[in-house]
Amino acid sequence: MKILGEQGRNFDARDVLTSAGHDLLGAVFRDEDGVPAELALDRRYPGLVLAWLERTPDQTLEALRDTVIDRVLPGFLEKSPTAQALCFTPLPKASWWPKAAPEVAGVGDRLLIAFFVECDPLDVWDERFAGLGAALEAGGCGHTLFVAPFVPVVPGVDPDLAEL
Repeated sequence: MKILGEQGRNFDARDVLTSAGHDLLGAVFRDEDGVPAELALDRRYPGLVLAWLERTPDQTLEALRDTVIDRVLPGFLEKSPTAQALCFTPLPKASWWPKAAPEVAGVGDRLLIAFFVECDPLDVWDERFAGLGAALEAGGCGHTLFVAPFVPVVPGVDPDLAEL
């Protein structure tokens, strides 16, 4: 995208719903010999759960990160179908991004946790993820904005609607 911008090939009048880069702040693994964070998307886990957290006014982003990574996630992953959890924070919009792209919300305030699950997250939603927001908040992890499950879709393959 940067190269397209430098070449004047961005269409600035378009509608852009979201576009953001994120920094990896840390990772927690259930298994010592688990898939490296850099390869998590290539592993094709059967499920992914994303959780967005926002720090409280009296808390730094670093304190939120440390609480999540050191105190909350290790116990959450232990003996669970979640193989790893990666923590990210949004980066500000780069100067070369399309002008139509909105400013990035939550820079310096939010964490995104990506939980890579070894089953369909809906199969374990009630026991593992339904109370995740409350558990994070009770553990001193700021305010939970949103927790959502995702299952992979294979490009070019139309699954039966009953399978979705």
